[in-house]
Amino acid sequence: MFAHWDSYYLLIGTAAGALIGLLFVVATLNAGREVTDVTRGTKTYLTPTVFHFAMVVVVSALATAPGLPARTVGLLLGACAVVGFVYSGLICVRLRSGNMAGQHWSELTENVTDRLLATENLLLLSLVFPIVKVLHELGHGYATKVYGGAVHELGVLFLMGMPTPYVDASASSSLRSKYRRALVGAGGMIVECFVAALAFYGWLLMEPGAVRTFCFNVVAVAGISTIVFNGNPLMRYDGYYIYSRT
Repeated sequence: MFAHWDSYYLLIGTAAGALIGLLFVVATLNAGREVTDVTRGTKTYLTPTVFHFAMVVVVSALATAPGLPARTVGLLLGACAVVGFVYSGLICVRLRSGNMAGQHWSELTENVTDRLLATENLLLLSLVFPIVKVLHELGHGYATKVYGGAVHELGVLFLMGMPTPYVDASASSSLRSKYRRALVGAGGMIVECFVAALAFYGWLLMEPGAVRTFCFNVVAVAGISTIVFNGNPLMRYDGYYIYSRT
């Protein structure tokens, strides 16, 4: 199944193993230093980094292991994905409790409704929304194309008076694998969460001003709305179609 990717997985697996070794060297060199905010941050981020590099090594080993049936490889990769999601969730909780996101949580959420719906912010919000949703729909379309489906239509409709892009990804309903159908359905949310993460880091790095406000709006639209609305199975958006088609 991965015959044409042997060199790729061998390369990234070796690189991940080497990086894990370097991280342990860094941890050893810092072991005797006084615990400060910097070293405390290193402790917080070092373990997740090692974990994710280790997962790269495991996935590479599974992909290049000879004699494993495709179903077995799929199940093991699925198990790796579940472990990765759970661990990432734990890391998010840890960040929320006292580190990067936690330190800025009050600043990020203070009067969030008033800030988003302020008159001077509505124009910027109306610009951010369609941009984010274009990327969202391209996520659906790309996932459909990757799995062999056809995307026949890309356009704009008005949702509550707001121009909203859409993609006809109905071809994904003919995919035999329910996991692929679910991935197509979740493609837009995956893209939005990635965009929200990038915007959050931009918001952290920028000085107060128009660019920082833009990043804040992207976080709100791509991070909050996609979870509350798109991920909600009780509304006829992505979450509903993921559950109904799988």
